[in-house]
Amino acid sequence: MTLVVLGIGAVSSGPRLIFALARYFGERPLDIVFWEPNRERLDLFETFALKSFEAMKNGHRLTSSTDLEEVLKLGDRFLVPAEGASWEAVKDHVPAGATFLATSNGAGTGPTLNWPEPLKEDPQAVAFQMLRWINGEEYLPNEIEGAPGDPIGPWLNSPTS
Repeated sequence: MTLVVLGIGAVSSGPRLIFALARYFGERPLDIVFWEPNRERLDLFETFALKSFEAMKNGHRLTSSTDLEEVLKLGDRFLVPAEGASWEAVKDHVPAGATFLATSNGAGTGPTLNWPEPLKEDPQAVAFQMLRWINGEEYLPNEIEGAPGDPIGPWLNSPTS
């Protein structure tokens, strides 16, 4: 299965989504594709995700791109994690009949969750915390394992989603 995450670069929701994916040990192998138009944000979140997946030893495969048309051809399922901005960028390009899960109200055409709640911390502080985890200055698995529960795993495991 290939999951395309459309707009991973929001520091208010991206880290928690990555933690959820890192905790996912599903019934099917998972290929993940990140799309983000901002190359610097994409690089940060890709590196952070790879470190998180490595820490949990889950074997997910990750690719990323700034090319929306390219990633839309790759997915079986699509996740729109940002606070509406991602959906506005992609809504006119999504494949007909695609399986979507949006994590904020007003985004997407499929099921919508109010998860994760946007972080209240300063976005710059979150980005610096991500860098500390990437650089090994703080132990990452404690954060991944201690993150609150999420609906992503059940959605990915559902044969009808």
